[in-house]
Formats: sequence, C-alpha cells, structure tokens
Amino acid sequence: MSDASDCMNQYKIFEEGFNIESMSYEDFFFVLTDYIEDCLIHERTCLCISSRVKSIVASYIDIIRDHLSQKTGPDLLDQLCIENMKNREGANFEESEQVLLKIIQYALFSRERSSLTKDGADFMLGFVFADIGLLGHEYCRSFRLYLEQHTRMHKFKVD
Repeated sequence: MSDASDCMNQYKIFEEGFNIESMSYEDFFFVLTDYIEDCLIHERTCLCISSRVKSIVASYIDIIRDHLSQKTGPDLLDQLCIENMKNREGANFEESEQVLLKIIQYALFSRERSSLTKDGADFMLGFVFADIGLLGHEYCRSFRLYLEQHTRMHKFKVD
C-alpha cells in the first residue's frame, strides 16, 4: 500500500469516529499546533529537522496560539503566512523541513482567509493527512492516534 493510500485510510478511520464538520477554527488549529509541537518538532522526533526550522515553527506556533486566543489580530498572521511561503521557496531545506513548513502553513491563514472557514474542517483535515503522509505512512497513523486522544477532540467523538 502506498503512503498516500495508507494516509487516506487513516483519515477515513478517524473520520468515522468523529464529527469533524462541526470543528471550529480555534479547535482545529489548537489541535494541529499541539501535534506539530508534541510530535514533529519535539527533540525526540526521528525527523531530520534543523534547530533553525524548529525555532521558526515554534515561534509561529506561539503567534498562532496568541491569535487563536485573540491576543493578536489577523495582520501578523497574514505577514507570517507570506514570510513562510517565501522561506519555503528560497531556502535550501531538507524535504522533511519543507513538509513541516507546508503543514504549519495551514495554521498561518487567518480566519478570514482560511479554507477551513469556507470549506470546513473535514475538507482541510484531508489535506493535512496527505501532507503528513509525505513524511511517511507511520506519521499518518500517529497523527490519527494523536487526534483521537486529544482533549479537544472528545466533544466531536461519535457515539
């Protein structure tokens, strides 16, 4: 089974147990940034991520969380969104670093510009699973398990 196919299977397994259509912008991005911080930039990760990229992503996460908590407005997020796109284009990053910067990009879109607001969490989550799959199919499985256990996800669980 290909990594992409396995990731979509992991997404389907997750989707069957959760009503993700009703997820809010805040819930979605708090969970995503928690996953990135806990699993992808954590010092024990097996990913080849430089300290420079980890630092960039960690600073983005802090600003995203401030935005989600309404401590900052959308303008700063919009600036970082553009900065991240330029970083991805112009820098010589490892493939896993490029993928990580691509995943964090979803959370750098303000509520007004986010496809989550327009298309729903279920639509966006499929893309996130696919991008995480670029790191390897084992990351899709760990992402699904992480989502299923996250405290914010309990209210979306289907009985």
